[in-house]
Amino acid sequence: MKMVLKRHRRALPGDVMDSGHFSRASPALHSSGWQLDQAASVLILQGMANSKPLPTVPGSADPAADRIAARQAALKEAKARYAALRKVHRALAADLATFDDAKTTRLIIRALRNVQVWESGGIASPYYVRAWRRILLDPANSIPKMLRGHNANALVQNSPFGFVYKERRYRKELQHGETNAS
Repeated sequence: MKMVLKRHRRALPGDVMDSGHFSRASPALHSSGWQLDQAASVLILQGMANSKPLPTVPGSADPAADRIAARQAALKEAKARYAALRKVHRALAADLATFDDAKTTRLIIRALRNVQVWESGGIASPYYVRAWRRILLDPANSIPKMLRGHNANALVQNSPFGFVYKERRYRKELQHGETNAS
């Protein structure tokens, strides 16, 4: 197997000119910084020959365009999902402001227990633990502020209020967000 270096450089001892390219039959370290290990190159070439092609849409002429389209669809779906999660948290904040004190306290205590589980089990980053503890001090006012912040998507994705998604009102918001993405 002949190794070809396509690099503009001056000819060095041992180089062979073949079809306008310099080639090197043995590994060497030159002042140019190139070191060619023939065995490693063979493995790389074998790996490239054995690699599987990326999936394409049947009948598609341009796999790169298909990958771009798939990525755009995934981004659109994620955007809709985050919008739905933010909408649920906005509704939850409004509900916490209108619920009676006993129900609001129960929800906040349960959310704080979830944050405690995250912390004790190392489930979530300390960033989310600290952020949600601050938010849960006054959730009715802090959640809307949080939703306007630059970390809103990360915080709603890692929410201690996941248990409310089972309730019909909030589940409806999430399902509506998922159907809009399609």
